[in-house]
Amino acid sequence: MAATKKRTTKKRKTRKKKTRSLGRKLFLFLLTLAILAAAAIAIYKYKNLLLPPHQKESPNQLIAIESILLAADVQLGSDLETFSLKNETEHWKAHVTRKQKKCIIKALKHLAESQNVEVNIGKEKTVKSQLMQLITLSQNEQPYMKLILSLKKQKKAKKPKVIRKPKPAKAQSPDPVEEPPASTYWESYDGPRVAIIIDDVGMKPYSALSDLTGIHIPITFAILPFQRYTKTCANELHKNHYEVMLHMPMEPTNFPVANPGAGAIFSSFTPLKAQETLSEALRQVPHVTGVNNHMGSRITASKKLMPSLVQTIKEKNLFFIDSRTHASTIAYQTAKAQGIRCAERDVFLDATMSYDFTVKQIAKTVSTAKKQGFAVAIGHPYPSTMAAIKDKLPALKAQGISFVFASDIVK
Repeated sequence: MAATKKRTTKKRKTRKKKTRSLGRKLFLFLLTLAILAAAAIAIYKYKNLLLPPHQKESPNQLIAIESILLAADVQLGSDLETFSLKNETEHWKAHVTRKQKKCIIKALKHLAESQNVEVNIGKEKTVKSQLMQLITLSQNEQPYMKLILSLKKQKKAKKPKVIRKPKPAKAQSPDPVEEPPASTYWESYDGPRVAIIIDDVGMKPYSALSDLTGIHIPITFAILPFQRYTKTCANELHKNHYEVMLHMPMEPTNFPVANPGAGAIFSSFTPLKAQETLSEALRQVPHVTGVNNHMGSRITASKKLMPSLVQTIKEKNLFFIDSRTHASTIAYQTAKAQGIRCAERDVFLDATMSYDFTVKQIAKTVSTAKKQGFAVAIGHPYPSTMAAIKDKLPALKAQGISFVFASDIVK
């Protein structure tokens, strides 16, 4: 009996030792895992910290901010600094002009209205003789970014000395002569009509369009507002008897991944605010004769906003071209119902940025024009697109195709 008790006690002790040993191994295994996980997180944060802001693995909100800065022409390499993370909050410092700052703040306010983001705009302060403004972005009361806008110092231009001349005698001013429309400077058309519209003009100087203006064929240029060369391009094109349109930025369905840029209309706007935004953009583009949409798949499908936008276009006696960036658009039907001159895009020339693709699309445009009597094609000032137009349009013109302005197509 005593021997049996000894054996039982011995077995229990052996089991306890094994259990303790397994417990220690499990504890060491879990501890190792925890250390490895912590190390991985630390390495990730350290590597992410060293990257410039536009290369970091960022949530959608940070991508949206980056898009806004790009749209305001902020150079991410030279004009943007990044600071170390504190409590998971991004710290960015952008060196901007007053015009860029105004565009950025306006776009951030739009972001706040449309993406459930809280934007706290601080007052402008002078720090070490530098004007700065702090903007804090939060979501669910948790700040995820602090953006500092630092104003660039601009050199004041020296005022030239004015030599006063004697005032000439007053002469009677002649009656004002109204300048004829651009189309009167080009030969009359006969046969299938094709209107080529070039979008996204204004981001580069007028000289960048020389391949198109050099062939002396009517082309309509749709100019983005609030860009560096918006006004100079509009003035030069008008001076050389080309037709100018406003390429109106509007919110797409995939915003903020795709950003329409400065001065855009967003779906969160009231009809009145949308009208005011359109009017402000129209004031940016001199000699404008019509309007088409830049992006805008969400807006052109909006029954809330499109009628009021069309009303503004009608009041200013302009025409409208629906770029048809999405199949759900109601823009053309809305414009037609309100009785304004309008048309819709038939062909995109450069959905693929390729010379051969654009050549095929030009042929498709001509074929469409022969079938229905006219066609509207939209392209962009890409080198491949401009080269294809330069090479193909003169020969097509010689074959009897009439290239006309967009205003000659609208009904």
